[in-house]
Amino acid sequence: MTLSSICYRSSLLRLISTLVPVVVLSISAGCQTIEVDSQEVHEITTKADGSFLETRLKNLEEQLEEYPKRDDLRYKIAGIHFSEEKYNDAVKHLEMAIELNPENPRYHYHLGRCYLKINEVDLAESSFREASRLMPNGRYSGVHFALGLAKFRKKDFVGAAAEFEAAVKAQPEGLEPYYFLACTNDALGKQEPAIKYFREYLDRGGRTFQSNAIFFLEKNGVIVDRQALEEKLENKNKGRETGERPGADPFEAKKG
Repeated sequence: MTLSSICYRSSLLRLISTLVPVVVLSISAGCQTIEVDSQEVHEITTKADGSFLETRLKNLEEQLEEYPKRDDLRYKIAGIHFSEEKYNDAVKHLEMAIELNPENPRYHYHLGRCYLKINEVDLAESSFREASRLMPNGRYSGVHFALGLAKFRKKDFVGAAAEFEAAVKAQPEGLEPYYFLACTNDALGKQEPAIKYFREYLDRGGRTFQSNAIFFLEKNGVIVDRQALEEKLENKNKGRETGERPGADPFEAKKG
């Protein structure tokens, strides 16, 4: 198996299975920032077991009966379905939320995530594009990154590279776009850029795909001092989060 297939079949599918944007907690939309309810995030991420989600879902559905035009309730219900891997149900509620509030980029973005989960890659790409259209250009890396993943999955490596580059430009401190930009260049047979971006990923503190990045570099004659790299990463991350998966929202709720 070639390194390209390792990147594509293992690393890509691993990340797409969670598909966490680099920044989820807030999405800039014009002059307004759309934020996820922090109490909602706290409740779901700290108590997301089956009984809690069932109770929470019931409460939301009762509120929806009383206020059927509230798109935010549809969004929260979709988030619970997403956390329980009921992606078709999540799609249904997100589509209804969009009918009520078609200008909310967050709804289109998470609809794209759901479509990726059920392997509707073209629909996912369309949703991500609509989310991108509703946001200021260059203001948010997450949609570019998501579009890159969709294109990568379709093996449109040229298109994927362009989106990953846009994600890096919008948020240089992000980590995963560097990794997938490296994988994309590898798939295109561009060794030097691939080496550059794998090194960038490691230098910036990337851990999730560290072993794959090191494997590629050493396979291509780049000496990696693993001990020095680990010490560097420990110093860089000391006293703070790595930044690889910051933030959470109802769509990041995990079952207990």
